Amino acid sequence: MLMENCGLFAAYSKSQKYNVSGRIVEGLLALQHRGQESAGISVSDGTKITTYKGKGVVNRVFGGGVSKKINGYFGIGHVRYSTKGVSNFTNAQPLTIKYKNEFFSIAHNGQIENGPEMKEKYEEQGSIFMTTTDTELFPHLLVKKLKGSPSSWKSEEI
Repeated sequence: MLMENCGLFAAYSKSQKYNVSGRIVEGLLALQHRGQESAGISVSDGTKITTYKGKGVVNRVFGGGVSKKINGYFGIGHVRYSTKGVSNFTNAQPLTIKYKNEFFSIAHNGQIENGPEMKEKYEEQGSIFMTTTDTELFPHLLVKKLKGSPSSWKSEEI
């Protein structure tokens, strides 16, 4: 298979009644050529986020009807081809972050060219990183810029 630079897919049910996890998995299957190292989804019902991810191709990670057990009316999915950081479960995306007693999930396709330098700067200021991906910089950048809790963030500010 051709390897590219990850793949992202998102889905939203306007009526808030449709479980989008299966649709996201279908989208990731269509994007499988962009990465086979890991696959994952984060979905929400508006009250909580459920993240499920694993190493390997989409069918392996989501086999056995897993997507039917993960409920939410909006969410994101990711297939990974590592360009930064090692290929392991910890680096699989989406990343789900807890900040000010709230959770949010993030996935990223691409590279932050000055990522290592930025991570070093944040670490010198006391930040802790759990992965070796540059994606983990985004939560730090968001928190620094937007302050407040994630539910108070405005999309136009991001």
